[in-house]
Amino acid sequence: MANITSIWVSSFLLYILHIVPCLAGNGHPSSAPLKSYLPAEGDSNSVTLVSPNGMFELIVLTWSSPFGRFCMAGVSHVKVSEHPMIWAAHDAEPFQLSLSQSCRFYLSEEGDLLLQYDADKAAWHTGTGGMGVSNLTLLDNGNLVLFADRGSVAWQSFEQKRIFHMISGMNFTSNMVMTSATDFAGAGLP
Repeated sequence: MANITSIWVSSFLLYILHIVPCLAGNGHPSSAPLKSYLPAEGDSNSVTLVSPNGMFELIVLTWSSPFGRFCMAGVSHVKVSEHPMIWAAHDAEPFQLSLSQSCRFYLSEEGDLLLQYDADKAAWHTGTGGMGVSNLTLLDNGNLVLFADRGSVAWQSFEQKRIFHMISGMNFTSNMVMTSATDFAGAGLP
C-alpha cells in the first residue's frame, strides 16, 4: 500500500508542478495549459509568461521599421538590456507582417506550440502535436519547455538550433549557431 501511495503522491506533485498554471511573484503565470493564446488578446507587444524567479520572460514583439512591419517572439532575460532574447521562435528570425497584422503564440489542443499571425496562420511551430503535451512552462533557468502528461519533456528551447546567448544549464552542441541581432538586415529590431 505504501508503494501505491508514493506513486499517487509523485503523480499528484507532477500534476501540481507541470499542469496547473502557477504565478510568478509578479502576478504573471509561468505556465499555460493547452488551448492557450499568448498574449490572450490585444497588443502583441506583451510579456506572456514569466519564470517563477522573475528573471526570464516569454515575450511577443511586433514593430515597424522603414523596411516593413515585423514580429519576433521568444525568451528574454530581464537583466540584459541590449537585445535580451536568449532564444526566439521561427529559427530566431523576425518575420514580416502586413501593416494590420499582429502575432501571438498558441498552444493547440493537440500540444503543438505555434507562432501565429492573422488569427490562424502559423509562421512557426514546434511539431509536438500528438505527443501528449500537457502544458507550456517557462522555468527558472530560462528554458521554455513543453511537458508531456507524465512530466517528460516533449520539446525545449535549450535544444533549438539558433540561440542569441548562452546561459547556465544550456548545452552548446555542434548543430547550434549563435546569432546576433545585427544579422537581421533591414528588420530594425527595437
